[in-house]
Amino acid sequence: MSKRILIIEEKEGDSRDLGNRLQEAGASVVTVADPIAGIRQSQDIRPDLIILDLIAPGDAGYAVLERIRLSAETQKTAVIVLAGSGFPEDKDRIVLCGVSRYIEKPYELKIVEQEVKHVIREGRTTPKIVVVDDDPMLVRMLQTRLNATGFDVVPVTDSEEALKVVNAEDPNLVITDIIMPNVSGWKITQELKNNPRFKGLPIILLSSLIEKEGNAERHEIGDYFMSKPVMMDKLIAKVQEMLASGPIA
Repeated sequence: MSKRILIIEEKEGDSRDLGNRLQEAGASVVTVADPIAGIRQSQDIRPDLIILDLIAPGDAGYAVLERIRLSAETQKTAVIVLAGSGFPEDKDRIVLCGVSRYIEKPYELKIVEQEVKHVIREGRTTPKIVVVDDDPMLVRMLQTRLNATGFDVVPVTDSEEALKVVNAEDPNLVITDIIMPNVSGWKITQELKNNPRFKGLPIILLSSLIEKEGNAERHEIGDYFMSKPVMMDKLIAKVQEMLASGPIA
């Protein structure tokens, strides 16, 4: 699931570097150099997060921030501001606009990426997981345990419906059996990984044929492989780990 991020930054080099970094982390990014154009874009695309450079000509950065908060479309949108060391003298003005984070320039790209992930997670509702398996009893068991752990689970027992469900539900993670009639877990995973929308979607593949569990690098597809019968505590721990370290979603 890709989050939309709008970067309003007058320095094209800085916005390009930051935009590329966040896209690599799984976000959908739009960059704008002109503050007024940034306001229009924020209303048109309704981003999940706005990163705003306050070091704009004159008072433009602050004006954009205040306009964002006055607009019905963006008044609740999370905002990260980028500013210089002069921030303390304008702290009250910025705080009144409900800024989620302040990052001082010059910044490290990895620091901004980390802060973006924190802000996205703070505003996220219950993580949604799609569980695909042709064994209804196992699906019910997984749904019960994952629900009890705090996840919203969408069960799928017909593998032919899996891709439709993922497209409709836009989950944070998918758990799928590999060997199923009609459409295999391999096919489901390949289709999702080839779709730019789900490029960063974490996937756990389950199978009784897996001899060695591990990360996807060993297997060319998926993100993690886990053997059956499923050890629930181990699966839940892996789900939590993948969601915590996953892409911007």
